[in-house]
Amino acid sequence: MSNENLQKARVLLDGYIEGRRVKPNNLVVGDPAVIAGFVKKGWLDASASAVKYCESLGDVKPIELFDKPEAVEVTEAAIAAAIKQLDPKNEDHWTKSGAPNSKALEKLIGAPVKAADRDAVWKMLQDGEIE
Repeated sequence: MSNENLQKARVLLDGYIEGRRVKPNNLVVGDPAVIAGFVKKGWLDASASAVKYCESLGDVKPIELFDKPEAVEVTEAAIAAAIKQLDPKNEDHWTKSGAPNSKALEKLIGAPVKAADRDAVWKMLQDGEIE
């Protein structure tokens, strides 16, 4: 895809997009349809002022959303960050037993999440062992 067909956006949330770690004020670039989907979810701001703000922060290399990494390491930190992004009121984000839904976590992380790993991190969050 040529650069003229790409769109830039400012990251609003701390977490993972397509398996890539992003933090607020990171600059991302990707296919306009991909960017639009994340804007709709409230994760990105594609306004000209938001992009200009990110660019004013210094020598910033945009994170490319269309160039998804082949392998994503699913760490405790990644699972914990994804759990924190789940909507407590969205039934699709939680199992009937009240645990985070692995499929919802996988969408946020961009890689499969084993139920055992999810359960271990969920317990650590509940017990205050990790934040």
